[in-house]
Amino acid sequence: MRLLAIARYVLIPLNASSLLSILGFSVALSLAEQVGVVGIELFLITSLLFICYGFALLDHTIEGRCQPLVLSTDVMGTFATRSIGSLLLVILCYYVTERLRPWVHPAVIVALRLLLIALFPVVVGGMIMTGQFMTALNPIAAFGTIKRIPAAYAALVLVLCAIWAGPLWLLHTSTFSFGSLWRIESFLPMQIFGLIGGIRGTLIGLLAHIVGTYLWLATFACIGGTLYESRWELDIKAAQAPERKIERANAELARERDHTMDRLHAQLRGGYFAKARESVRKLIADAPQPLDECRWLYARAAKLNDQRLADYLAQMLLPLLLDRRATGEALQITRQRLQVSPDFRPTTGAQSLRLAELARAAGDAATAGKLLAQIQPPANTAAPPSASRPPE
Repeated sequence: MRLLAIARYVLIPLNASSLLSILGFSVALSLAEQVGVVGIELFLITSLLFICYGFALLDHTIEGRCQPLVLSTDVMGTFATRSIGSLLLVILCYYVTERLRPWVHPAVIVALRLLLIALFPVVVGGMIMTGQFMTALNPIAAFGTIKRIPAAYAALVLVLCAIWAGPLWLLHTSTFSFGSLWRIESFLPMQIFGLIGGIRGTLIGLLAHIVGTYLWLATFACIGGTLYESRWELDIKAAQAPERKIERANAELARERDHTMDRLHAQLRGGYFAKARESVRKLIADAPQPLDECRWLYARAAKLNDQRLADYLAQMLLPLLLDRRATGEALQITRQRLQVSPDFRPTTGAQSLRLAELARAAGDAATAGKLLAQIQPPANTAAPPSASRPPE
């Protein structure tokens, strides 16, 4: 399940906004290869901005947001520190592995680069967790994160190796060598055009940039998705996570209930008890779940100094609980009311008798006695015979 959950984040960069960004970055990188020495600066700036966008996408994914991420100046300015360190690290790893080409087989270089890609999430995750690039390079801190989410990290590595293996292998088995791009003449404007094979080579280079930028964005999205899916283990509070939505909904519900109780309390203090009862009846009648509405109203009213409203709500709540067979809760509320208001009684004698039976079955003879004492014997409506009745 973790593998499938993380693999779906590969599709995150395939929305229209991200695809336009991929195309824009790819064109800029291809153009940088054609303008000579000036292109070096353009290449570095474009790469830095691209890594910034990648980190923005990563944070966007960690927060659990599903809407596309729009490229903007705000996005670029937020992640500069992380991006510089990450770009230098990527360039260093690429340079070191490229220098090994004369001594080792290309398959070894592919395997080594896949290993470095597998370790890249450790560094990025460390930067996310600690906020510091140098701390993220600490092996103890890095592998401490892996230890907390071993299954999720293993799934992430499998996904990254799967999406990178093919392009890296094609790169190393192609007849074209990127080492030719470092010839002196390649730093002259448009000289690269001839080195890579004219218009066909330029288009192939543009396609390679498109694939590469997509793979990097997919890598950032998968790292963010892994952290999001493991937010409980890593203690990450994602803004758009389902539990945060529930928290916000509960907070909004609590504010509404506070407002309702303030209004009822004001009516009680003003001596308008009948108006407070009418408000309570309307609230319960209009509620989609009358029992739940009556429960929270009673719980809040029981904390007020004036207990008349709590007694009234208890009389409304008890029949609802008895109908739902919530006998334990009904008996507990009855005990609470009799302790606070000794004159409290259920609405009908049948309810009192039922609660008395429940109390007696629970071994609470005191509560049962109080309830039975409140039941009045039926009045004798038959007229007594009159001794002075005249004879017929």
